[in-house]
Amino acid sequence: MITVFCRTTRKAEQSFYLSDGQHRYYLFTQKFRRSNKEFFERGVLLDVIYDFSRTHSTCTIKTLEKIQKFIPYIEKEESLALRRQTRRKKARLHKPFRLRKQELRFLAAEY
Repeated sequence: MITVFCRTTRKAEQSFYLSDGQHRYYLFTQKFRRSNKEFFERGVLLDVIYDFSRTHSTCTIKTLEKIQKFIPYIEKEESLALRRQTRRKKARLHKPFRLRKQELRFLAAEY
């Protein structure tokens, strides 16, 4: 279960982290906002990050957008597959290469 949560690091700052249950990855730090603390303090599932209907706070919506931009970066830097889109892409890349019959005939005719 992949979650995003925040911790108050200093008096006027919040740090956001992504956790996969075993490891914790730092995302970014921003100014303290009470609405963000209430929304993220217990952790939010990664699927909820893409659903803006769960909050009506403009600040929280902007933070959700910011997190969405950081997730592909974390996937790339840490070699993770967090989103469904990335998992599908990696699965396609690891499938064995198969040629269709037409392609096989074409290659056989060349030789």
